[in-house]
Amino acid sequence: MKPDRNFDLDNDSIRLEFLKINYQLIAALGWQGYLETGRGVVLIDSTRAIYSQDSGVSPRQRWLLGTTPGFYLGEQDEGFQTLMNGSWPDAETAKRVANYDPTQTVITLIWFGGEQGDFIVQGIGSPVLPPPVCFEQMNSRLDEFRI
Repeated sequence: MKPDRNFDLDNDSIRLEFLKINYQLIAALGWQGYLETGRGVVLIDSTRAIYSQDSGVSPRQRWLLGTTPGFYLGEQDEGFQTLMNGSWPDAETAKRVANYDPTQTVITLIWFGGEQGDFIVQGIGSPVLPPPVCFEQMNSRLDEFRI
């Protein structure tokens, strides 16, 4: 079956399942970005995501992160000024970015392609695999995700 490019990451249960399935790769990218540029978010571009509607594949195979482009956006990155005009979309996002513990949590910003910046912000963490450990385990796969 053809991939559906419009799966709904705006849906809470779908988004949480997507983030849970891909947690290790997202956390690895978040840790690497934090080490390189400081506080920021893993930005996921849902407008370029592909979700397989094939009922013969597992849910994990439907949401492989390699099909969903994204990157780390740190407050010190040049792109932060360009993409965000130098500030997070709202005060709540700014507060989350300022206060998260990067050794335990990664902040994701899911972009829906709206002219005004239609975003959902989500903090995800795992007591079993903190971002530094995810980075050690997933470092060789990080290029699957970046745009």
